[in-house]
Amino acid sequence: MTVLHTFSIGEQVAGGFADVTFSDPAGWEAKVHMSLVLRRDDTDWRIRQYHVSRFATEG
Repeated sequence: MTVLHTFSIGEQVAGGFADVTFSDPAGWEAKVHMSLVLRRDDTDWRIRQYHVSRFATEG
């Protein structure tokens, strides 16, 4: 994972953008761009929204 950018909006909302590689033990990989919006509920951070899109691969 490579964190590209993070941000906060007050003390209750945060988010960011990252390049992430998902994989499994058999060798499968998916490289994606990920964005997240997090919200603090009491003392825990919870994912409020996320989005992933696959990297374009050269063929």
